[in-house]
Amino acid sequence: MLARSDLAWAQTAAALARHRLDETATQLDAALRLLDRAAHATDWQSPAADSHHCDIADLRGDVARLRGRVDELADTAAGVGVLLARLAERQP
Repeated sequence: MLARSDLAWAQTAAALARHRLDETATQLDAALRLLDRAAHATDWQSPAADSHHCDIADLRGDVARLRGRVDELADTAAGVGVLLARLAERQP
């Protein structure tokens, strides 16, 4: 069984991980908004417009997938925090 101090440290680490993942999600949301703006600002008269639009769309897809993964990791960190809290309640 984990020592009480180890358990407290693990709970703090899980909470910090969740906080950092929430911050990362916020930053990725901002990146998605910037990519949307870049797509709308593309000069469609430019010969490279199609290429730029495809590059932006590809990058947006990558960022959106990363954002989804961050959500999954944040949910996992939250679940770990809940499990650690339950363990702490059972400590003598």
